[in-house]
Amino acid sequence: MNFCEENELSTEYRDAQDQMTALKVVNWTNLALVFFKQSENIKCIEMCDQALQEDHKNVKALFWKGRANAEEAEYDDAIRNFQAALEIDPAHGETKKWLRET
Repeated sequence: MNFCEENELSTEYRDAQDQMTALKVVNWTNLALVFFKQSENIKCIEMCDQALQEDHKNVKALFWKGRANAEEAEYDDAIRNFQAALEIDPAHGETKKWLRET
């Protein structure tokens, strides 16, 4: 195998890794929503933490973590998560709404 072939395989491997990471983040944030809707706020926060370990700028994970924090009366944490989400996406309307209400 020559250098070009090795480099192409490395690129393909990295692309596959990136896709797998993105899918894991989507799964964790979807699970977070499910747990939130079931009033399982601690589990929701755990799923958001998993997603944020892979993608610390994931607005969906920050938003749901903030919502779960608010439900658990962890208002400082909720505000911190909402503010972090708005730093990444200042136009995220739901986050703005919940930040005002928290």
